[in-house]
Amino acid sequence: MPASLKSEAKIFHTPKFFLNSSSPENRKETKVASRIGMLVGYTPALAASLGSLTILSNPGSKCLLLSSALSRLHFFKRVFEVLFIHSYSGSMMIDSVVFISFTYCTTSIIMIYAQYLCQEVAEPVIDSKYPGVALFLVGIIGNFYHHTIFFRD
Repeated sequence: MPASLKSEAKIFHTPKFFLNSSSPENRKETKVASRIGMLVGYTPALAASLGSLTILSNPGSKCLLLSSALSRLHFFKRVFEVLFIHSYSGSMMIDSVVFISFTYCTTSIIMIYAQYLCQEVAEPVIDSKYPGVALFLVGIIGNFYHHTIFFRD
């Protein structure tokens, strides 16, 4: 494996992306159970999204729609799946857990804040909100159905 690929792969130590688990450098890393790792990865983003509903004073419809989609559906679904759908047997490196958690939380905050800042911008001539919500719901429901099929097998 090229050295550049090995160095990039070190970031993601979830069982799915674990390339060389027998190397001495990987055995020294601190691990947590995968269920705990994924829960810690998703919960801060869920909290940030839910917090935006209470912190933002008078959020506009776009901002409210985005924060609701992120908190009430997307990250709630992920936390729900971690707790009740997926079965875990592996472990995750703590640096991966921190990276995933920080990335999801920061991205959620930035998206909600960007929508909040754009409240005064005029709505586009063609309103794509409803097709966007429909596509989001199809994706989230399809993904949830896909995960429950694997749960049954």
